[in-house]
Amino acid sequence: MYATNNNVDDIIDLMLEAHDKSTMCKHEINLAKLKVHLEYWINNPKCLVLINEKVTACYILALQPSWWSDKALISDVFFYSKSSGAGIRLMKESKKWLNGFKDSITSIKISTSNSKPGVDYMYKRMGYQQTGFTYEEVL
Repeated sequence: MYATNNNVDDIIDLMLEAHDKSTMCKHEINLAKLKVHLEYWINNPKCLVLINEKVTACYILALQPSWWSDKALISDVFFYSKSSGAGIRLMKESKKWLNGFKDSITSIKISTSNSKPGVDYMYKRMGYQQTGFTYEEVL
């Protein structure tokens, strides 16, 4: 289901849990900034924020211009599920929104090193292919 401003606090709780489990946990979170961004994504028609009924899974996508192509680029902003099967259901639901942007490229990134092996299988099952790697250096 589509998230609304009424879901912000529950989504933030889910995002904090995901953050604590990721390699990004060493980076401090600015909760005020997170709330502003989340409300922006929820209220922007070029963004999609999906949650399941109990807000144990969330999937956020954003449409943006591409600097290298005439095609629009749709990127994932956040994806986390703590309920078995909920994440794949949100991905399937997102396809309806994605189909509205036929002339676009969808780019999904896994930026945590603790993803389960099934995540790769799930993305490939949804029609995505691996195109690169993510590296990080904090200065």
